[in-house]
Amino acid sequence: MLRLLRTATVAIVMAGGTPTSALTIIGTTPAPPRNTTSFSRVLPFYRTGTLNVEVEVRGGNATLRDGYVSSNYITYYDFFDPETGEPQGGNDTDNEEFYYFEDILDPGSGTWKTSFHVQRLISYVDQRPGEPFPYETGYTVTEAKVFGEFSADAPITYIIRLSGSAMVPEPATWAMLIAGFGLVGAAARRRRRYAAA
Repeated sequence: MLRLLRTATVAIVMAGGTPTSALTIIGTTPAPPRNTTSFSRVLPFYRTGTLNVEVEVRGGNATLRDGYVSSNYITYYDFFDPETGEPQGGNDTDNEEFYYFEDILDPGSGTWKTSFHVQRLISYVDQRPGEPFPYETGYTVTEAKVFGEFSADAPITYIIRLSGSAMVPEPATWAMLIAGFGLVGAAARRRRRYAAA
């Protein structure tokens, strides 16, 4: 097991760059009342990084009415006392950024594609002239979502492909996964030993 982990680590280091992973979400809309159907999905991501999103729709003679990929992020300002480090107040602003399907159509594949940063925390300290306290500011993405509305004469199938560095699980997730495989292996080995006795 340790040899396998070392080999995987060396392979990642030799490959260079940021590790990436992928996930495909497939769903079907309900039967369209009045020839209109839609879907809305919250997109999972695991860490700070780039999230690449590709959306494809099949069936139902679907024609786009409205659709977008959105990211919801918080901009924050925290004021603090430079001598004690104690917070002196702050202000959070909730914002949403939209990538409309009509703007992100890839003519070659007929799918909608975009990418953006998620959970990225940009933080810096500054002090405005005349203000008693310096402040820290930054933003972090809290949610990403896909919405699509189509004219259709039957249910449609939507396929959402996610990739990029934001899709790589955190080290703690990998540790739990490896520990789980170890426990399953140990149980199988113990069962084999009892069967032989």
